[in-house]
Amino acid sequence: MGLNRLVENAKYLGKFKSSIALIDIFNTSYKVYKLISTNCNVQIAHFLPTFKQFIRNESSVCRIISLRSLNGKIYTYQLESVNYDSTKIHILQLFCLLNTEFAKSRHTSQRFIQFFIPQIIYVGTNVRLLECFNNSQNLLTNSSSNFITFSDILNNMLNKPLTPLGIVEYYYGKLSEQRYSHKNIHELFNNISNNGGGGGSIDGNNIIVKCNLLSNWMYTRYTEAETFWNARKKLSLHFALLGLSEHTFFLSSMSPDELIFDLSTSQLFFTDYKFDLTKKICDTLAGKVRFIELDANRPVPFRLTSNISHFLDASIEGHLSGALIAIARSFNTKTLQIWLRPILWDVFSKAAEEDPKMNILNPVKRAVDTVLNRIKDKLSIISNAENGATATSQLLMQAQLSDNLCRMDPSI
Repeated sequence: MGLNRLVENAKYLGKFKSSIALIDIFNTSYKVYKLISTNCNVQIAHFLPTFKQFIRNESSVCRIISLRSLNGKIYTYQLESVNYDSTKIHILQLFCLLNTEFAKSRHTSQRFIQFFIPQIIYVGTNVRLLECFNNSQNLLTNSSSNFITFSDILNNMLNKPLTPLGIVEYYYGKLSEQRYSHKNIHELFNNISNNGGGGGSIDGNNIIVKCNLLSNWMYTRYTEAETFWNARKKLSLHFALLGLSEHTFFLSSMSPDELIFDLSTSQLFFTDYKFDLTKKICDTLAGKVRFIELDANRPVPFRLTSNISHFLDASIEGHLSGALIAIARSFNTKTLQIWLRPILWDVFSKAAEEDPKMNILNPVKRAVDTVLNRIKDKLSIISNAENGATATSQLLMQAQLSDNLCRMDPSI
């Protein structure tokens, strides 16, 4: 990580002052704010003269820039290079709307279940700003000191020269040497995700990733029993919330590169969700018709890997299971259909831009019905007072079963 002068890299930002223009502080977090007094000035006064720069994931460069507002407060943002996708913003909007329902529901409000939605703004085609607190840089994790990705945690706990990318390359290399079959994939997955202790290691020509890497990292971060218990409880709630959202709304799977953990609050968030879509062709009397629909062929509802399961431990049957039941009850709301229609319309319209003749009216209706039917058929059983515990246990068993996990792409 290096400290650089802003004026040498961005002359305009380095010399910018409020006398040139009055620009509001970026605020696109999709949170519902109360009316703020006009005496509170949240406009940019100037940018701080230096910024921090570091390399992460062996290929991308991130920068931490800070600015001071006219009210004297300093705002800090992490500049990231990511592909812009408007559908990801729609999902954050959906999460914000669901937060209002969670606040109204007795079951979720008692557990303080809320999506953690940070302030994000896209400032270019492939560039965005992610809000972070004005803390110092963490040299060990190569990320802002209050945010760390699960990929960075894994990278810190692996024995050198192992890296997360190297493990994925090793997995596919071994897979290419064998005949493709579910049995071979299952055996290779179990051999790599060993259930023993210690860090990742190289055993001869084999790579073994131990199941206690996340637990060991958490032990070093939260040394007191109370703070460790609170962190595990909050992570259980967030894994339940994000996991059940994936399953209910047919979202993409969480990847460790973008799964971000807030060290100061023990909250978890994932900013790159998108709807899992698949394009199909149907033969009709008028000819072949191309259409889009939600992909419901994922082998697991959501993933609880061996490292996550080892860390959560008893919280899986406690906090996580109880949170799943509470969230399932809150998802069963009449307003959800009203929210999904415009969001899925925008998502399907974006996906059909390459083919203007593609019909999206009926597919959007079917997609909304598909989500509502999943809530009615599966989540209603979870929220049921009589059979809820059994249905939740079955869902958690599917999320942890190695026979299902091995069929998922390990890179995500």
